[in-house]
Amino acid sequence: MINNSLNLNDLAIFALVVKKRSFTQAALEAGISKAWVSQKISQLEGKLDIKLLNRTTRSLSLTLGGEILFEHCQAMLKEVIHAENHLREYAKAPSGKLVITCPEISGLDLFPALLHQFKLLYPQIKIRLIITDQFVDLTQQGIDFAFRTGKLTDSGLVSRYIGAVPRCLVASPEYLSNNSPIKSPADLFNHQLLKHSSLPDWLLKKEEEAFKIHVKNPVIESNSLIFLHKMSCLHHGIAFLPYYLCSDALKHKTLVKVLPDWLNVDNEYYMVYHKEKSVLYIHQLFKDFILQSDLNKMISN
Repeated sequence: MINNSLNLNDLAIFALVVKKRSFTQAALEAGISKAWVSQKISQLEGKLDIKLLNRTTRSLSLTLGGEILFEHCQAMLKEVIHAENHLREYAKAPSGKLVITCPEISGLDLFPALLHQFKLLYPQIKIRLIITDQFVDLTQQGIDFAFRTGKLTDSGLVSRYIGAVPRCLVASPEYLSNNSPIKSPADLFNHQLLKHSSLPDWLLKKEEEAFKIHVKNPVIESNSLIFLHKMSCLHHGIAFLPYYLCSDALKHKTLVKVLPDWLNVDNEYYMVYHKEKSVLYIHQLFKDFILQSDLNKMISN
């Protein structure tokens, strides 16, 4: 600091005088009196103990000290304007916190890309993502949005359909080559099956036909679809998985479809939220973002 610090307004007046090359014009633009402008310049010179302007009745020019100060004033005032604009934009930007829950495969496979795009659009909105395959109470857990498969039972919530999640039977080529051929769903009872804990029955459909397999004695059971996917890639048996989870493995021939004509497309994916919260601004932003995103394509491909 110099002489009890310089006043930013005084520096702005000085810069305006230099730009207008006139005390009178500077006073008119700033909406203050010429005498006030002259007083502020004199006070500034007094604080700095240096003459800043050469003044005559007809002309006004900068001294060397004035040139140095004006150069720094311009840079400083630009920074102030930039900071002000930045703060105004910050004040306008949507802010707050969203608490979201989704199944394991959604949280690890789909939502990183989705939430990355959302954060690019709304960097001031904070996100807490709870990854679980368990149904959670949105009210008790303070959750704003839940992504679930299966239809809604709570009338106090709103459910928006995102799309169908096709499931298919998959196994590694090595497993299939070392075991008996599979020509119909009934043949699956003679094979090693990898079961998800929440899916004891596999409902398979082929056009108008349907076949249900009750997985009674699986060789491996888990509450993680990702784990079952990895175990099927390691030749441990046949898994019944969402297509989007195993699409890369199918593409690279790590896995192949078993009975490819027999699928399940009844697995519906929903976004669930509180009816009364849906009017909140950041909730509307997130809801619209999801509905306009490619999530429906991501889960169905």
